[in-house]
Amino acid sequence: MLLPSEDVVLDKLILAVRGAPFQLFTPVHEDTIVEIRVQFLSGLIIFCVSTVLSATSVNWTEFLIAQSLQAFADALVVPVQATLIKQLFPSDKIGWAFGWQGAVLAFASFIGPPLGGVIIQYFSWRYLFVLMLLFGLISLGVAIKFIPKRDRNSSVKLEWREVPMMNSICLIAFFLGVQALLLVGPKLEWIFLTGVGLVCLLVMEHFSPNQRRFFPKNMLTNSVFVFAALRGFFFFISANAIAFFVPSYFRSYFLYTPSIVGIILLVEPIVMIVLGGWGGRRADKAPLVATGVGSALMIISTVGLIFKLPKFEFLLLVAMFIVSGIGGALVVPAQNKIAIDNIDESQTGMYMGIFQMIQFISGGFAGAIFGKILEPTESSIISNQGFHLLLILCCFGFLMSIFTLIPNVIFKRKAANAIRDVSTKA
Repeated sequence: MLLPSEDVVLDKLILAVRGAPFQLFTPVHEDTIVEIRVQFLSGLIIFCVSTVLSATSVNWTEFLIAQSLQAFADALVVPVQATLIKQLFPSDKIGWAFGWQGAVLAFASFIGPPLGGVIIQYFSWRYLFVLMLLFGLISLGVAIKFIPKRDRNSSVKLEWREVPMMNSICLIAFFLGVQALLLVGPKLEWIFLTGVGLVCLLVMEHFSPNQRRFFPKNMLTNSVFVFAALRGFFFFISANAIAFFVPSYFRSYFLYTPSIVGIILLVEPIVMIVLGGWGGRRADKAPLVATGVGSALMIISTVGLIFKLPKFEFLLLVAMFIVSGIGGALVVPAQNKIAIDNIDESQTGMYMGIFQMIQFISGGFAGAIFGKILEPTESSIISNQGFHLLLILCCFGFLMSIFTLIPNVIFKRKAANAIRDVSTKA
């Protein structure tokens, strides 16, 4: 059993770091900073180290530090996966590939909680990280065998000194300051950290050469990508908020046992596993339509959580999570398809690292922002009115993700008209 930490505020801030942008290393362009193989293997090695540190932690603070190191490993691995999909699959199969990647992640969330529960019930919780270490070592062995090495005759060089380390540290300081303000309150030291982090980031980005910039120089002019990133933030902050607080609400107001709550929550990943390939094919054919339909389904499922039917509440909740599972199966591959199709292939890792970073930080912000409106009451661990307000705000977030499709539709039509005009003149 972990010993309690003496500094609760420190624990909250360390936990917030898991939502901070640990995208320190990203494949940038043809003369890539770090080759894909090195980055992927480095991430897996750091993941294995973090599991060992987690398993040997003696207090909560040490455990959270180890878990933050795991977030750092995620930041190394995730952009590489997008780069590999871009390189290995033709354009009309990218959505399909991301769909199955989402299905694999859904399978992990499906099998993870029950397996973890069995290990914790019959063994020590530390054995959970022993199992994770085993999975990490297997993944490392598979990666070493199948990810190709860099061609010795390639002009690509490993230039670790070109990693945008200072830019990334400034960005981490800014987000950590924002998280602290949300968690702890408007204290002078956190306002100072937020301001200094933001100012230093802007200065570093302005004066850094292209290869040392954290953000691509022309990223803001890539309107399709910017709106896709904004859409991802609205969608995932809403989805994460529901995922964070729904279990407590079910136990508090529906009086469900943890096992019943677990059964309901497993419905969504099961649907995403089954429909992963289907959602990916829809994303390949019409990614904008798939995103819009998926977001609309998320609104329907969220509204359904507001109602309480005495005799059919369990079936209603299961139905709503089936609907949200279908929505997720459509949106996740479609979002990645839209983003990856509108960036330079040589900058896939950099752009998609930022794209995934936005999804990661949305999870951190969801807990910090929405937790304020869900303060416990005398009779419940979660506020009923606060939860309903959360659902309304989440509906607004999903609705905003639909509205951000409008500029993409306009851009697509303009591009089609331009191509048609060129063909007509020819």
